[in-house]
Amino acid sequence: MKRISATVAAAALVLLAGCMFPCREEAVVSSEPIKPMVCPAPKSMDLDAGVWVRLDGSVPVLVSSAAPQAVEWVARHWRQFFGAEVSPSVFCDVPPTKEGAYRLSVDEAGIRISAATLSGVRHAMYSLRQLSMAGRGTLKVSHYIAPSVRISDEPALGWRGMHVCWFPETTASSVERFVRMCAYLKFNYVVLEPWGVFRSEKFPWLSWNDGALTKAELKRLRAVAEDVGVVLVPLVNVFGHASNARGCTGKHATLDLSPEYQPLFEPLMGWNWCLSNPEAKRVLVEYLDEVHEAFGRPPFFHIGCDEATPPSCPECSRGCYADKVMEHIGAMAAAVKAFGARPIVWHDMFLARGDGRFPRDHCHGTRETADRVGCLPRDIVIAEWNYLEPYADGDFPGLRHFHDLGFEVLACPWDRTDGIDAQGRFAQANAAWCGYLGTTWHHNYADALRQMLVHGAHAAWGGDPEPFGKPWHARIMTLMRQVQWDMSIRDRRESGVFQLEMPPLTHPPW
Repeated sequence: MKRISATVAAAALVLLAGCMFPCREEAVVSSEPIKPMVCPAPKSMDLDAGVWVRLDGSVPVLVSSAAPQAVEWVARHWRQFFGAEVSPSVFCDVPPTKEGAYRLSVDEAGIRISAATLSGVRHAMYSLRQLSMAGRGTLKVSHYIAPSVRISDEPALGWRGMHVCWFPETTASSVERFVRMCAYLKFNYVVLEPWGVFRSEKFPWLSWNDGALTKAELKRLRAVAEDVGVVLVPLVNVFGHASNARGCTGKHATLDLSPEYQPLFEPLMGWNWCLSNPEAKRVLVEYLDEVHEAFGRPPFFHIGCDEATPPSCPECSRGCYADKVMEHIGAMAAAVKAFGARPIVWHDMFLARGDGRFPRDHCHGTRETADRVGCLPRDIVIAEWNYLEPYADGDFPGLRHFHDLGFEVLACPWDRTDGIDAQGRFAQANAAWCGYLGTTWHHNYADALRQMLVHGAHAAWGGDPEPFGKPWHARIMTLMRQVQWDMSIRDRRESGVFQLEMPPLTHPPW
């Protein structure tokens, strides 16, 4: 047997390690400095990176806005962001009128923010925060600086949302950070889906007995969301996913610990609510009311209804199940509207499996449910989730189908960046009836999260993510770190984005 030299062996090990553990970070060596940028990229930004302005207590800060809270909000968040006390002055200007639009000017004469609404003022401050950095040449932070810049910006879409799941393994800190990140990236809705963690007082057996989402914690999170400019929208699945646990785990939040409630769910696996049981409907309506109240009575309520299975209950199997499905969804939507909210429903049960018109859409319904979707009230918002390769022509026939039936729709991509970009372009081209709701599911970590946020922000606000710059990883992590400073995080386990839905692997990934 031939001997291998130590040098060759070491080189082989390095090569093997590179194959098994490929480097995810791209090293870029360039003499060109990295330019300050904002995510999502503004509609217009004139930046002079050769002139930097101190963001300390001496800088004049002027605000033009009809919102009575604007000056106080800027002063309070200036203190939080830049560690300085300022007393903003009001100046006369004609601000942009579109909801969320703003103008920002930074130069040696001071800072000027112009926006008709408080949301626009917030967006201007978030852009300034992204452009800022600690002053150089000192051991510790003495002040912050920002480049001379003029920005004129406005959103492409009115409904800009991200969806996040709260699993039993999820921490309250990570959800708060997600909400704050969404605000910085100029989303205005976060759809929060508790998976067996909401501590119901009426029906405690609907969740795990160690659920972390208490009403007190939700009240605290709501206050954070309201301050940063995000509306929290609850999601409770009233049809499929009745287990309050992912199907792959084999868990059921109610039946595993409280089997006496079996009649409320389909006998096989308990995946669906039993639509023929009036007690199931009563419990759901009362539970929806409790959840909606705990969320502060927001203007929307997502009631799920995706990925349901055929019935195994003898009563549900009698007659036409599609009629029972549509009656049930209609009743749940009516209940939500009685609370003062507009219902949102996933789309997939309303497209028939094998329908050739939608080869790249998720179709989990039957011909009967697809034929009956027209019976639903048109004030229901259809959330059309599409996680596959986008259509080559840039069209999305599923979204257009529901619009043609008279519904407003939300384009809902997942973690494919080409899908996020394509659905964003489609939504922007049809902004009169289409919004954006990015989904994260169990990929709320690491590269997947960063890409969903960067591409999703541009899909919802407008613009192309590519000019955001090659080192997008460094930019989004800098922004995430700023958010963590806002939260005063001091626990290593709560920093970064290493978390998975389930505990980390204890064996090598191969």
